[in-house]
Amino acid sequence: MEVVAAPDSCDPVSSPAPVRRPLLSTRRRWSWPSLAEGVAYASAIAVVLGAAVLHPATRLAGRSDDARYYTWLGWRIGRLIAHGHLVPGRIPDVIAPFGLDLRLLDGYLPSYVSGLFNVVFGPVLSYNLTFVAGAALNLARTRG
Repeated sequence: MEVVAAPDSCDPVSSPAPVRRPLLSTRRRWSWPSLAEGVAYASAIAVVLGAAVLHPATRLAGRSDDARYYTWLGWRIGRLIAHGHLVPGRIPDVIAPFGLDLRLLDGYLPSYVSGLFNVVFGPVLSYNLTFVAGAALNLARTRG
């Protein structure tokens, strides 16, 4: 019986190259089940967001004070971005004398995305677009 040594994982000749898949596939993968799944997800997003989908510029998604707070926060971050602070670290004129440190928030990325939308759109529409964009990107990434 012959004993064969396992290939060394550091050896580039014996270890296979990793398979790389493009981030966005160039070939179409549409089928009726995937189309039905997309419609089901879009319907679920519409049901969860409720009136914010029907009236995106005037109605906030959510029923608590959190919706108003995050709408204001996205608007304020949008104002900072519009005035040249591309990645704002704090809002200087909120909590005197130090300001609001944005690193201490419970989710800088959604607030920042809402701020980016606020550069173009109004605060209520930007808040709602952040939810829709997050849900749509989540769907697109899980299907890919």
